Amino acid sequence: MKANKGIAMISLVIYVASFLVITTIVGTISTYFYNNMNLIDSSVGSSAEYTKLNLYIATLIKSPKFQDVKIGGEDMDGDGIFEYGVVVFYHENNVKHFLFRKNNYIYYNNTLLCSDVQSFSTKIVQKNGKDVLVVNLKLASSSFATEYVIG
Repeated sequence: MKANKGIAMISLVIYVASFLVITTIVGTISTYFYNNMNLIDSSVGSSAEYTKLNLYIATLIKSPKFQDVKIGGEDMDGDGIFEYGVVVFYHENNVKHFLFRKNNYIYYNNTLLCSDVQSFSTKIVQKNGKDVLVVNLKLASSSFATEYVIG
């Protein structure tokens, strides 16, 4: 009888130990999975914000009423303070559309397009005899660079 009690105790210890090992492995895999899901969520969010910004710029430049684009400082809200890094899109009848960075956000007129902006720069360069608007944007986890042919 003593021999049977020892075997039962050893079996119980083996079952408990194997249960703990399996539970630890499943928990570790779950932790990695959920951490990676958070990374995917942040990169998808950045991509969605960039897509919205890209849509606004492409719509403004390809509009039939589009005339010109300038980069520079503008007094956006009439308070006498010039914000720099502003992109001004000129349309017919002296209509202006503003794209600018304020703090860590990018706005189109008064519409918020991107948040958690690390850097935002624009410049106009000549390529193949045409003016090209170059936009470089770094959001929380992603960097983007796009060129828009003007005219």
